Amino acid sequence: REGNKPPKAYRQLFQYLKELAESA
Repeated sequence: REGNKPPKAYRQLFQYLKELAESA
């Protein structure tokens, strides 16, 4: 059971936000 690891979608969204912030 992996309840400590964040979902893939959540991780992808976080990376997207990080890239967006860097692009800004």
